Amino acid sequence: MGDAKQEGPGFFTGSSNFCLNGREYSALRDLKTRPMTRVVLARQRALNRSAVIKFLSARNDLHVQSFQQEVRALSLLQHPNNVTLLDAGVEQDADGERVLFVVTEYIGGQDVRDLLLTEREIGVERAVQIALQALAGLSEAHGHGLLHGDLKPENLVLAKVPYNPNHIKLIDYGLSSAIAAREPAGPKAEMIFGTARYMAPEIIQGKPATVASDLYSLSVVLYELLAGAPPFEGVDSDALLNDHLKTPPPLLHLRANVPRGLSSLVHKGLEKRPEDRFQDTDAFYRALSGLNFSQAASATLERFPDARDAVAPDFIGERSAIALASPDHPMEIWVLTDAPGIHQELIQAALDLSAVEVRILPTQARSAMLSLLKKGRVNPPAVVVFSDLHAIIEDPLLRALDVLGLTARALLSTHLDAELLHNTLEFCGVDHILIAPISPDAFKGALRALIDRQRQRPGRKALLDSFASSASDALSSPILIPDAARP
Repeated sequence: MGDAKQEGPGFFTGSSNFCLNGREYSALRDLKTRPMTRVVLARQRALNRSAVIKFLSARNDLHVQSFQQEVRALSLLQHPNNVTLLDAGVEQDADGERVLFVVTEYIGGQDVRDLLLTEREIGVERAVQIALQALAGLSEAHGHGLLHGDLKPENLVLAKVPYNPNHIKLIDYGLSSAIAAREPAGPKAEMIFGTARYMAPEIIQGKPATVASDLYSLSVVLYELLAGAPPFEGVDSDALLNDHLKTPPPLLHLRANVPRGLSSLVHKGLEKRPEDRFQDTDAFYRALSGLNFSQAASATLERFPDARDAVAPDFIGERSAIALASPDHPMEIWVLTDAPGIHQELIQAALDLSAVEVRILPTQARSAMLSLLKKGRVNPPAVVVFSDLHAIIEDPLLRALDVLGLTARALLSTHLDAELLHNTLEFCGVDHILIAPISPDAFKGALRALIDRQRQRPGRKALLDSFASSASDALSSPILIPDAARP
């Protein structure tokens, strides 16, 4: 052992100098402190390099044996998406207690948590690339029998790699959690603290961690990257853990306008039962990398370079093809909502309509859509659904669709009573009013009737054929389409 006792009062009580396995380190700052755990950014004196040192309290002999087994596996990791182990061992504290330590490389970049806090929009392609790199690192670790055990945005770090600003490394493999899971069953509050938002249901129930547990946690991270928020945000830890155990996550493709295929993969990773998830890392990687959204996203960005920042997230994936005005004029429904979860079952019913494309458009996507509409790069939808009566006057996209006169407008409201129906129809020009609560089947039937009416509308195809060349003039002039041609 190194001469640790002479250099400070203790590894957990603010020591600034350490001698570990004969190598001397000077502490630069604490990165994390918890009961029985301390993580320090330090400088190795002999090599003048930065390193991260994690100290763990050794509870008993079983704890030490488990730790030694874990670090042997960690020492085998060489994948570029995994942190590099520099040293590990057992020391004796100033108080005579055994202390476990792990020394790893210091990466120094921002972590994915910082990315979520600072970036306005991560974007689908970037989010998937982050997840794929994490899966690549996990695949190597799982192949050596090592679970991460603590996957969360803070433990995915953007490494400072030349020419690749998006290179991800997995850090802080959860040795303490993995070790604790091997001990006799009992309270595991230290495992839950700080990571409940990403914890698999079986871990909450006190069952052993598996590969599927890591994949659940990564699926929560991917969900958060795509939606901007995790699937569950309980008011306290008990509510949060209960949501992981019992509550289905909000449908991702409704919450964030994510491609349906990608949404399905994320939700598979979030299944409550481990056996219903991906059973190994490679299966998840193959499914995720096999999605064809990348080419569509690139084509869309190239086609609309002037709207790149605002438009890209809303056109990536299976809906990107209809960003171009199609000569076949596929029937589309646009749903203007900033809270798709409120009418989640109804929106799902709309998505289930055959031969109809559905776009969920929150406020931030509408200005980009309006820009494309003015340039004739998207066709007006057959039907637009909105839930705020004031939007008829205040929403620029809805006003533009009214000017063009090619779209049936359906108001979904919880506020109108029978007395207001007639006035709304007469003065606002709404084509159909749906009073919530309404069953998904009734909602679906109303939309189908509006779509059928639009399909049978005389002259609609001719008007759409000429739309691309006349859109700019139409939207900068008074209403040019005669009332007789309206839906």
